[in-house]
Amino acid sequence: MTPTLRILYLEDNARDVELVRASLETESIECVIMDVDTREGFLAALSGLAPDVIFSDYTLPAYNGLAALKDAMQIAPDTPFIFVSGTIGEENAIETLKRGATDYVVKRNLSRLTPVLHRAIAEKTEQRLRRQAEELIRQKEQRFSAFMSNLPGVAFIKDKDRRYVFLNDAADIYICHEPLDCLGKRDEEILLSELAERMRRSDEEVLQDKHIVHIVEEITVTSTPHRWFTTKFPITDKYGTANWIGGVGIDITDQAHWTATK
Repeated sequence: MTPTLRILYLEDNARDVELVRASLETESIECVIMDVDTREGFLAALSGLAPDVIFSDYTLPAYNGLAALKDAMQIAPDTPFIFVSGTIGEENAIETLKRGATDYVVKRNLSRLTPVLHRAIAEKTEQRLRRQAEELIRQKEQRFSAFMSNLPGVAFIKDKDRRYVFLNDAADIYICHEPLDCLGKRDEEILLSELAERMRRSDEEVLQDKHIVHIVEEITVTSTPHRWFTTKFPITDKYGTANWIGGVGIDITDQAHWTATK
């Protein structure tokens, strides 16, 4: 069932309001029109009615369409604003579009009103869905960032050329020592040669065989040997191609029941 549209109409001519209402009814558009003709009434209705769309004449005795558009852009910028006027003129109409109006319809051609209205509502729905999708992405990124920042160990992602493309804060401390120092680099550019070679072999095993690799080994951080349990795994695209290597490492130096292996 199509919901009833709430339309705020800034218009001082009651006959024109009825003509617009009749035009919409002819097209079977269910709507409630609140018509106002002053700035006070417009602002009150804009806040209280929460309209789905705004219609506005261009010229009124005590208020005008451009001023109403400015107010609407400040209070309800996502609400479609359509000028319905007999005096707007093409040059003024173009100017209103530049200032944020959705579209315009001349009163002598109200047959355009319904398709313009449908398009405006469709665009509003698309914008709402896009904002929701963007908000979901933002929330996912925030959760991912919080998870990685609080992970009790290092986490990293390398591309298929074994270059680091992501490291969490702990990885910056244990591997890079300075933030961002490792991005775009391979292990052989930042680690001792023997350790870098071990990393290379396990990376290639993950990429070529596309399976998870577990490693328990001693790694010297600064001057103190630490025992690490590291899991590396392939990150594949939708075609199953391993384009990245994911890794998580936990310092298990104090867990004596672990046995170092290669």
